Amino acid sequence: MRNLCKEINKQLIAVKMNYFFQFCVISALFVYMNPILATHGLTSYQLGITALFANACSSISRIVFGMIVDHTQHRNYVLMALSSATMGLVLMIFTLPKYKEYIFNGDINENGEFSMYLRLVSENISQSVYVTPPPTDQSDVSPCWPTTLKECKFNRYSNLTNDYYYLKTSSQNKLSAVYITNQYYPSDHVLPADQRAIQTNQTIQLICQDIETLNQSGCAHIVCEHTREAQWTTVVFALILRCLMNSMHAPISNLLDSATYSILGTSKAQYYGKSRAFGSFGFMIGSLLTGFVVHHYTTSSNHYHMNKMSPTKLLYSTTASNSGDIRPVNPNYTPALIIATVCQVIGVIASAFCNYSYTKPVEKHFTSALTTAIRSPRMIQCLMVAFMSGLIISFIGEYNYLILTTIYHVPHYFLGLLTTTSIVVEIPTLLFISGPLVKRFGCIPCQIISQIMLTIRFLCYAFSSNYWYFLIGEIAYGIYFPVLMNALLSQTEQVSLETKINKNHDILTSLQAILTSTMYGISNSLGGLLWGLLLQYFEATSLFYIAFIYTSICALFFPLVAYCLKILKC
Repeated sequence: MRNLCKEINKQLIAVKMNYFFQFCVISALFVYMNPILATHGLTSYQLGITALFANACSSISRIVFGMIVDHTQHRNYVLMALSSATMGLVLMIFTLPKYKEYIFNGDINENGEFSMYLRLVSENISQSVYVTPPPTDQSDVSPCWPTTLKECKFNRYSNLTNDYYYLKTSSQNKLSAVYITNQYYPSDHVLPADQRAIQTNQTIQLICQDIETLNQSGCAHIVCEHTREAQWTTVVFALILRCLMNSMHAPISNLLDSATYSILGTSKAQYYGKSRAFGSFGFMIGSLLTGFVVHHYTTSSNHYHMNKMSPTKLLYSTTASNSGDIRPVNPNYTPALIIATVCQVIGVIASAFCNYSYTKPVEKHFTSALTTAIRSPRMIQCLMVAFMSGLIISFIGEYNYLILTTIYHVPHYFLGLLTTTSIVVEIPTLLFISGPLVKRFGCIPCQIISQIMLTIRFLCYAFSSNYWYFLIGEIAYGIYFPVLMNALLSQTEQVSLETKINKNHDILTSLQAILTSTMYGISNSLGGLLWGLLLQYFEATSLFYIAFIYTSICALFFPLVAYCLKILKC
């Protein structure tokens, strides 16, 4: 017996190593996918479209590659192929084009001249964001005024078709400059008749594709550079790339699960969690490492660039102080891609040793499971909870990091700390708390408890001005997920036992497959698109309020549906 356990542990080394590094890839790449694509100019709606198709492709690929492995019985070759393909696709992200534009705030006078206004800012290194400096730090250094603004358009008036603007005069005291549409126009030039309907002296934005600035020493840099909205070719390329990456990487965790069960066998299947814990540990380490490296690399490179252009450490911003348009220093996700690539290389090597004999396959009776899922009130309520939970999980997975980095200006190292906090709470909850909790109170009360925990999370995010309070929300999230999943899996087990008594066969595996497909396939795909649309038309901070209201409703709605279905069954 001791020799058998020793052999099992030896065989599990490659699987545990693969778990660790594959989940490092998830924490370094996939949780940052929307922020990475956003730096290439994709809008929230376009991100939602890519999330919709990518999640759908991952659901299909899990089934397809599972069938391939069952047919060929060469799990190691399939794992190596998937890991290698993922590695190549990660490197292709470097080929995504990235375009810039320059945005200036100001107004137009009756002569068609554009008056640009600036405000003094300084760089907050800890948060990679520009802030208004204290009065004692105010500078007399003049801005590095652009001499020519090229290929420009206004955000309000499409009939103003002047592509070029030239510097006419500037005022250091008022932090303003006047630009004219033609450097040879007389000062009394009047707007053409078709352009006189515009409202003069009203703040508008001038958006330009390029600028020219004289090489001056001792002037302060103007913060006006933004990411330009991606062209449709870039969006299509990003969509295809994301779908392929999800399709290649999603089946890996499923195949590692089956490898673990094959090694352990039926008698030792209860030790699966010990191997799977290496995945959670890898996710935690990957989150901490990626967050720290991205923050350090971005801060260092941008700080060096700004010091080179503005030795005074003070800059000028073209955005009004009360505007939400001022963006953080563009994060550089190159370290995240490098970490994901290195981890994937190690995953390829570990995959070569992950082929073991199969246990006897379990008959799934999928048709019977599908019929049960449609007819059983308990299973209907379970799938409804899974679907509605999947919608909110898609928001956390797809848009949480994007909003925290671009709107809340949370430093990337703190994102790793948030993830670590939730995982540190999640593991003991999964091992010691969630099971006894479901056994003591039942599935429906635990579903309510899970939604209360998630409501607390969004309460912290929606109403906290200090991001350190987000840690309380992550503690609640670490309790939420194990309790919810244990309640749902326990519910499917109860339905399976009822069916087994009546029909004398086990459909638990198929019921759980339907459950996970509903939660992580259908619901996650639709949620990615839904939250992307909401982010397109609402302020990003409003989404946390919407999520807070949504989870509060779910806490009341879940038991109500269970009660109604119970009444109808009677």
